[in-house]
Amino acid sequence: MLLGAQTGGGEADYGRAEALFRRAVRIAERAVGTEDAGLAEALLNFAGLYRAELKEREAEAALLRAVGIHERIMGLQTSEDPLMHSPRIQLAALYQQQGRFDEAEALLQRALAAIEKGTGPTAPRNFATSQLLMALVYLREQQGRYADAEPLIRRAVDLASSTWGLGWGKVKNAAIASFLSDLAFVYIQQGRYADAERTDLRIIELRRKAGGRGGDLYARAALADVYERQGQHAKAEVTMQDVLRRAEQLRLPWHMRNAAMTLSYIQFEQRKYAEAESLIRQELKIEQDAMAADSPIIGATLFGLALAVAGQGRSAEAEPLFDRSFANLRRQLQFFFTYMSESDRLKVLDNVAYRFAAYFSFADRVHQADPATAGRMYDLVLWHKGLVVRSIEALRRRIANAGDPAALALVDELAARRAQLAAAMAEPTAGSAASRARLARLQQQANDVERRLVDRSQAFVDDRQQQNATWRDVRGRLAALGADAAVEFVRFRVYDGVKPTPEYRYVALVLTRASEQPLLVRLVDAARVEDASVQGYLQTLTRGAGEPSASVIVAADSFYEAFWKPIEAAIGPARRIYVATDGVLNQMAIGLTPVADGRLLMDAYDLRLVNSTVDLLQPPREGEGRNALLVGNPRFKLDAAEHRAAVASLDDPAHALPAAPIVAGLREEGLRAASPPEGHGRPCPSGELAPLEQTETEVDEIFSTLGESGWTPASPYTGARALEEVVKRVRHPRVLHLATHGFFCPDPEERDSGSDPAREDPMLRSGLLFAGSQAALERAGTTPSADDGVLTAYEASLLDLQGTELVVLSACSTGLGQERAGEGVFGLRRAFQEAGARAVLMSMWPVPDRETRQLMTFFYRHWLAGEDKHDALRHAQHDLRALLQQEGRDRPYLWGGFVLVGR
Repeated sequence: MLLGAQTGGGEADYGRAEALFRRAVRIAERAVGTEDAGLAEALLNFAGLYRAELKEREAEAALLRAVGIHERIMGLQTSEDPLMHSPRIQLAALYQQQGRFDEAEALLQRALAAIEKGTGPTAPRNFATSQLLMALVYLREQQGRYADAEPLIRRAVDLASSTWGLGWGKVKNAAIASFLSDLAFVYIQQGRYADAERTDLRIIELRRKAGGRGGDLYARAALADVYERQGQHAKAEVTMQDVLRRAEQLRLPWHMRNAAMTLSYIQFEQRKYAEAESLIRQELKIEQDAMAADSPIIGATLFGLALAVAGQGRSAEAEPLFDRSFANLRRQLQFFFTYMSESDRLKVLDNVAYRFAAYFSFADRVHQADPATAGRMYDLVLWHKGLVVRSIEALRRRIANAGDPAALALVDELAARRAQLAAAMAEPTAGSAASRARLARLQQQANDVERRLVDRSQAFVDDRQQQNATWRDVRGRLAALGADAAVEFVRFRVYDGVKPTPEYRYVALVLTRASEQPLLVRLVDAARVEDASVQGYLQTLTRGAGEPSASVIVAADSFYEAFWKPIEAAIGPARRIYVATDGVLNQMAIGLTPVADGRLLMDAYDLRLVNSTVDLLQPPREGEGRNALLVGNPRFKLDAAEHRAAVASLDDPAHALPAAPIVAGLREEGLRAASPPEGHGRPCPSGELAPLEQTETEVDEIFSTLGESGWTPASPYTGARALEEVVKRVRHPRVLHLATHGFFCPDPEERDSGSDPAREDPMLRSGLLFAGSQAALERAGTTPSADDGVLTAYEASLLDLQGTELVVLSACSTGLGQERAGEGVFGLRRAFQEAGARAVLMSMWPVPDRETRQLMTFFYRHWLAGEDKHDALRHAQHDLRALLQQEGRDRPYLWGGFVLVGR
């Protein structure tokens, strides 16, 4: 029965396999009872199927049950069965995959502690201990705790040496060699290449003793890699040529492929592009014979081939190879990227980031000879930025809020089907007849689900259309939006072939209504501006009223020369321009830059900031209703009784907000993930929170202005009722206005090697402070609760803001966050837009209370009078500036700190 279930899973008939596994479990329960090792084994296999289907909750439940059975029937004190810890190891691996590192650690440490107390035969206990130790090693490696991993590996090696008796020498040698491979990896990560070299030499000897065809070839290839890392190119090359020669003699195609790949890297390092090309073509042929055409491995090889060809000056031949590689990557990411967790998506992007940077470097070099390259680069920028903002969580919320549970179930089914298909494509045997048939079945299943989803969900259709956006689509939207041009600023690391250089560069991709192709304009090397003129500009803007205006202009002039002047010719007479910033530009109010005639950019042009110009393709979506939620002047100090009373008041029918629906599994998991790990409370902000009396006047004035314009906003939530819970309960108001303290905690310069990576998540290091938050800040070092008055950006991303036209973050530095190359700013701006907000109005530095209140009053008056949001902000800033000029306080710090991103 189990064999049939496993076969069904292997053939991609997961429904049949699942039914067989359920039947096998029922039979085992009837035959041997609910407390038998045979049932635990069946559950372990069932969990493996669930993990293949991406059903992690079901897998966890099955593994927990198997672990419980082992604990009860065998007893952790008598660990004589060396396999009894397999469910525990698999469960720890699942927790590790989900980022639940503390739970994985506790699970494994508990098992190790039990074995230490065990009384059974030594050899089985040693085997079980070594397996658990290596599971801990994999956990340490994922956390980057390489120094902590080393003693664990050494202990596992010692145990393996004493586990296997006479007649088991080959097995022992193979086990020790496997463990030592991780030790060599740890040494490499620490830069201890001499130690890695000695370890690899020992592994080669152990593999030789263990026997097998070519058993030592992987170890020899690893040794060559160590030589290469130490700059011993000749030694590395000789070693890999020997590996390749032996693999050819033994007719081991995959070893041949790996050897050719490694040799090509060595040739790249020495700029021997012709030799590298020959090796990569050999590698590619082996892969194409063995794997599916859409395999990500083939896509990566095509990219390497493109670089080798381009390195020889054959740009025209390289372009179609680049195109094939990115088409392959697009298919891979389309299958499963949208359906991954945020952290997993960022890992994938990190792994392929070099391709984008290397291609952008190529386009920067050849675009003058081949102008079409700029168009291909523009398309890649649109796609790359679109990848970041799309997520399964956001898509599920949009569909759930549409009230269609059947469509939501289809999204989850499609996620599983596409992930299964992507995993199958990556298998080395995917080129066989049986594997091709399996891939065809998986593809058909995914297509069937997608067709049904297209019929049910407009949100899914919109998401799919944006995945395929091109610069021509953006150009076609300019006229309809009354725009003359679009500009994508791009910051990337400069690559010399496959090698990254220390240099980063900015370019601008400029598109007008009349463009036959986008224009690529090289701007500046990042180091020239990020450490000088831009930083000087920011400092002079934010020093306040005591800073002479002249110094602002001087710093701004250098910014203008670096970023805007070079694109003026490409823009021509354009007036309304959609601008997508990148790099340090994401942290600036670029409209404050003076142009050649002394005017500011915001006066010379109608600038409209967007995350990506792909946002221009979003279908028109006017906010529904005239409702608004206004929150201001929180009472930061509340005792427990006051906090309970304030929360209870929210249920008063006179003041209650409708509770937002919780999409199954999202809100609970999100709040758990959003909390720092136990013992590591939020490290900032700190100190006494200053009251914000002006913000109460601000929200009261906005409430009156909205009412005068026919809106029906809820009464402002202020004082003790300005709670985090208010924001979490609200359902897609047309306007959400939050006037309170914001914060962004910089990435810690030195990270605790024992910390959970969640501590460094930028979405957890930025947020807003509401009533009662002072107590949470004073409890630093303890675990915050979900309603502690601190709304992190991660929690904000889980709000129901689908259909919300505008979020106003009337607080200090709410536009700041952590910048990731090509992926925008991780912080409140990203959070509220991911939650569904059409546009976000935010500040780029600490803004003064009184002037912010005045600016907001002017903004709402202009907007409610019929101006669009961008015009309303520009005119509000003009109004405030004129008022301050009359007072002799014309400083950008006072009136220019807010920017609007979105449409």
